[in-house]
Amino acid sequence: MPRVPQSDFVPDVSANPTPIPTRHIDAPLAAFGGLSAQATEQFGSQLQHSGDQIWQRAVDLQNLNNEAAAIQADAKLMTQVGERRTQYLTLEGNNAVAGQQQYNDDVQQMRNKIRSELPNDYARKLYDRSSLLTTSHAITAGSVHAASENKKFFTGANNSILQASKDQALLSPDDTAFAANLARTEAAVNNNAAIGGWSKEQTDQSLAKEISGVWSKRIEGIAQTDPGRAKDMLDDAIADGNIRGEDTAKITQHVQTKLHTVGARNISHDVTEGMTNPGAGVIDIKQAGYAIGMRESSGRYEAQGPVVEKGMYAGQRALGKYGIMPGNLPDFLKEAGLPPMTPAEFLKNPKAQDQVFETVFGRYMKETGSANQAASLWFTGKKIEDAPTGVNDGKTTLPEYLRTFNGYLARNMSLDDKVKAGTDIATKLAPDDPLFADAVRNRIESDHNAMHRIKADDAYNNRQVVEGALMGGQNGKIPTNTDELFAADPKVASAWNNLDDSTRRKYRDLLVRNAKGDSAWSDEGLRRYQSLKGMAATDPAEFLGTDVIAEKLPVSARRELASLQVKLKANAEGDPRVMKAMQVLGPELQAAGISKATNKDDYFQFVGTLQDALTDAQGEAKRPLKASEMREVGMRLLQQQTTKGWLWDSKTPTFQVPVPEAEAAKIKADPEWARIGVTPTDQQVQRIYTRVLYQKLYGTPKSSSSPAP
Repeated sequence: MPRVPQSDFVPDVSANPTPIPTRHIDAPLAAFGGLSAQATEQFGSQLQHSGDQIWQRAVDLQNLNNEAAAIQADAKLMTQVGERRTQYLTLEGNNAVAGQQQYNDDVQQMRNKIRSELPNDYARKLYDRSSLLTTSHAITAGSVHAASENKKFFTGANNSILQASKDQALLSPDDTAFAANLARTEAAVNNNAAIGGWSKEQTDQSLAKEISGVWSKRIEGIAQTDPGRAKDMLDDAIADGNIRGEDTAKITQHVQTKLHTVGARNISHDVTEGMTNPGAGVIDIKQAGYAIGMRESSGRYEAQGPVVEKGMYAGQRALGKYGIMPGNLPDFLKEAGLPPMTPAEFLKNPKAQDQVFETVFGRYMKETGSANQAASLWFTGKKIEDAPTGVNDGKTTLPEYLRTFNGYLARNMSLDDKVKAGTDIATKLAPDDPLFADAVRNRIESDHNAMHRIKADDAYNNRQVVEGALMGGQNGKIPTNTDELFAADPKVASAWNNLDDSTRRKYRDLLVRNAKGDSAWSDEGLRRYQSLKGMAATDPAEFLGTDVIAEKLPVSARRELASLQVKLKANAEGDPRVMKAMQVLGPELQAAGISKATNKDDYFQFVGTLQDALTDAQGEAKRPLKASEMREVGMRLLQQQTTKGWLWDSKTPTFQVPVPEAEAAKIKADPEWARIGVTPTDQQVQRIYTRVLYQKLYGTPKSSSSPAP
């Protein structure tokens, strides 16, 4: 232990009033061990500094770990929230609005879950600061999306209402529904204006556009069935400003198109069906007779109506074509200047029926100035205004009777009268559109021709049924009166009733001919037969229009020609070989004077013979004939042959050389006929003889002596 050195300057214990003088003794610190203390002090200081540094370093490291954890947690949150936000942004309209709260809750739950996984509060504190910004951005984006989709939803709903109003105006154009559509349109436009914050000018413009669209659709819907009414409505709508802009041109074009199609069709229908009231004034008595006759009896003079159940004619049956009641018959006959008749006698006298109708109905029409009024008097005995409102014959009302009467009048009008009635309507409806009148004219002509074509087809079919029975029908018996005719087939009576009077009269004459016996073949008849066969090949339309049943030919020939007409009805194009050959032979035919325009009989006889010759030649060649070969066949048929006469010889074309009696007997005696069970007709004999003659002259078909199957 250090010791303090002794010194002379150490005071004693005695008090000394004299102050001790100040002295400074410069003793080194080392003398007291100072260096060691100093060293120790410095080491401690350094040690304390080092500890502080280590602690700070540890704190810094922990802070870095916390920051890293917070950053990683926020990155994880951003990934999860991004995926959820992408999923939410796919929602549209009301689905986005409905899903917004769930989206916000999911974002918060993601944030909280990740926060709970952090190691300490400091890391969570750091995470809170960054994650709050992430979730805030995500929720803000979701809110923007929801608001946008909510606007789209309401705007879309309003636009749907606008479109639905147009659709309903198109499909249901009646006044009540249309008023509701206009109200819904105005409300939807105002809603869109509120959502979009439109100005008044923008709102008014949009409303005018939508109203124009609704009006356009209404007129479009009406134009589908009634373009005339649509045109009137369009003119008013444009004048009132309800249709504007591009809608004006579009709907105007649409209505005009419908006028030219649907409108023309409607007018044609009205004219054809009597909707234009053709019986309003005085008309031709023949037209009136046709209409009344068709209404009363389908035009049958022998018809009798059913027993009238009530009314002024109760218990009576209408007589004849015009349905004259027995109670009126004596007075009507007297007025017409005819002697008294029983109902049975009256039914058998078509001329008396016509005379009675023309006299009485003509007087009615003259007195009233109207065919409709005359028809009312004919049906009820009174004018239209005085007639009973109920049924008159137990079944039919006067309006129904007049409607049918006018329909028959219209359907029997001439084409010129129909066109005039239709174009008058068109001009009145659209005076500024001359093309509309042309469209109506074209449509009426087309419908008129189609109707007459249908009538012709029906008449043709009915004639085929009756003519088949006239020619013997299925049982082969030739009828001589209507009872025998109707007995052949139940369909015959129905077809007979649907024929017009002139056709029935012609068939009655044929029944009389049948009763007298069959017609025999003659040279003239044979030529006519060959001519008709040729006509069938080259001019099937004219052949179909020929009354082959009335020809003065044997029943077998008429039956064959009638059968050929039936076949041609299904395919009236003619034989293409004959048509081609006729074209090739044009100059030669002209030089020989064979022309349909100047001599139909020779023309068609040549064509019929040419058809047979071409068939034989093609069969021999076993291939289609060339044009030069066709010409050669035709020229051979035109070649003049010398025929012996009683006084002198004459020149006759090959196709017209008559069959000598000896040759005819030889052909008929061929045993082949018996084998096939056929009795040869004169026309078959003529065909075979022509083939034999052709062989002799030109050496064609070897089998020409065999009978044609």
